[in-house]
Amino acid sequence: LATLLNEAAIATACSNATVISNNQVDFALDKLQIGLRRPSHAATKVRECVAVHEAGHACAALLSDYDNVSKVTILPRSNGVGGFTAFSNAAADEGGLPTRARLLKELQVLLGGRV
Repeated sequence: LATLLNEAAIATACSNATVISNNQVDFALDKLQIGLRRPSHAATKVRECVAVHEAGHACAALLSDYDNVSKVTILPRSNGVGGFTAFSNAAADEGGLPTRARLLKELQVLLGGRV
């Protein structure tokens, strides 16, 4: 939590703001989880493939009644990720080991990104 708020404070200072907003916290969370945005030098065809791939994950999650999609991006990141689909983990409250049904839904979502 301290690292997240430190990154948000740095983003706030860089934007000459005086109060940390939700946008800066969201930026900091993305930076810590998936890396910094980097300029995209990819061809249009590659960006289209990444978009279809990430949309496949999101649609599969919707159709399989998996967790809610909280964010989809096709912006490249510093850690080599070309796109990213984030889910709100509704099943975290279940505790314990995941059920067979949950694992099958997760597999469907993972395979939904295949182009």
